[in-house]
Parts: sequence; structure tokens; C-alpha cells
Amino acid sequence: MLSTLVLAEFVSQEIKQFDIMLNRYMRRSMFILVPLSRYIAEQARELVRKYRDYRLKGSDAVHLASALYAQANFFFTYDGVFLR
Repeated sequence: MLSTLVLAEFVSQEIKQFDIMLNRYMRRSMFILVPLSRYIAEQARELVRKYRDYRLKGSDAVHLASALYAQANFFFTYDGVFLR
């Protein structure tokens, strides 16, 4: 599961390489793209409020809210805020 937010997050000199990698992942049946809806955005806002002591950023909360919405079985991250 990937939030559509991921499409806007990666802005670097290696955009072409990222696009190739993303397209490979998107072709795998285990990945679905979850559109950022108003509902998910509102859920993300609530997560930011609930976990403010952890300094959860809005973009991270969108990914988490998207995973919850999609009823993902796993949530993989390298982001330190989720590892605390």
C-alpha cells in the first residue's frame, strides 16, 4: 500500500531512478495506491493531534492513516518517529 502522497514526496536529482523503482513496485500485486481523500486527511490530522508528543509530521500521519484505511497488514518504515 502506498499513499498517493509518495508521488509528491520524492523530489531529488534522482527522480528518473525513483520513477523506475516506483513503477516496478506499482506493478506488483501486493501494492495498491491509496488516494489522499478528505477522510484520510482528517484521520491524519487526528493522528498528529493524538501523537503530538512524538512530533508526528502531517505527511507521516497521511501514510499511517492511508495504511489504516486500506487495512494494511504491515507498515514498514525507516522513519525515526515511528520507531520510537
